[in-house]
Amino acid sequence: MKLLVIQYKVIDYQYFMDELQEYELTYLLDNYQFSYKDEWEQTRYLMHCAIAPYSKEKYDSMADFFHLPTDPEKTETHKTDISNDEIKKMREMSAYFEKNVIGKKDATRELTQDEIQNMMKSGSH
Repeated sequence: MKLLVIQYKVIDYQYFMDELQEYELTYLLDNYQFSYKDEWEQTRYLMHCAIAPYSKEKYDSMADFFHLPTDPEKTETHKTDISNDEIKKMREMSAYFEKNVIGKKDATRELTQDEIQNMMKSGSH
């Protein structure tokens, strides 16, 4: 608790010792990471300046370079619609897999990348 009061300077020591209510402590503990956000932002900036000239990757933002717990979460959107052609292709691949891999004695072997790519390219068997 002294760490919150003294090091991070979240609240006044006098208030902490005399007036702080129990429910307030819960809020302090849940959000204390925001008290040192500026120091972490400075550290991230210095790291980026030191590493960026030697890095082959280019980052859209500082959060992409080094994510902090205080950064807003990114939500990725994925295509969830599937066409009838894709369903047909998956059924054909499944039938091929059942016939040629599961039905054989060496069903325990894994498919090679070439076999998978050939299946994807041809679409039917």
